[in-house]
Amino acid sequence: MKISELLIRSVVEIESIAKDLFLANGGKIPSDSDLYFDTDCLELLEYRWSLSAKQVVVSAQNFYFANVDNQILTPLKKANKRGTGGSDWKKAYQAVKHNRTFSLSKGNLKNLIRAMAALYLLNVYYKDNRFELDKDSSGLTFDERQGSEIFSIKLHVNTSISVDGTYRKNVDFDECVYLLKATDETAEAVRVSIRNIEKNTKSSQQNIC
Repeated sequence: MKISELLIRSVVEIESIAKDLFLANGGKIPSDSDLYFDTDCLELLEYRWSLSAKQVVVSAQNFYFANVDNQILTPLKKANKRGTGGSDWKKAYQAVKHNRTFSLSKGNLKNLIRAMAALYLLNVYYKDNRFELDKDSSGLTFDERQGSEIFSIKLHVNTSISVDGTYRKNVDFDECVYLLKATDETAEAVRVSIRNIEKNTKSSQQNIC
């Protein structure tokens, strides 16, 4: 019973923070229908941030999982869908909420952890923090837990700086919540240096010819 109650409380919080993020990111409350946290709010956030691909890792040391799929989660995958196509934790929440006696088995630890991971992920976006890592170009000082004792997120690390200002994406870019990049001042200084080197190189080649 305790797990079912925690599941319901977690998803109620998800509904609330999803609506707050929806409004903060340009969403409009419809005048002729209800605002739904999944097909309206999470749908917009999915379009903006690719939430379904974001990974949350169960990193607490007192958790042990034989199956890695239970440790590395994509808790918001299908969360913007309804019915049988929705996420398992959301379907479990609906079942427990409407018929707790007959659906008590769905209020299990697996669904609770995924719902809590979804709530954690949305909270990271809600806080919208930015961090200055000074000379740490590898992100080793970045706190991937972001205040959690249970979960952590992935940091996208790419230390290259392109002349055209394009941020180079690794294959795991969509899985990451934060990205590491040089400050605008540092990036511009590097680009100026690269342009000067290219200019001097071309000038030297012309002189040789």
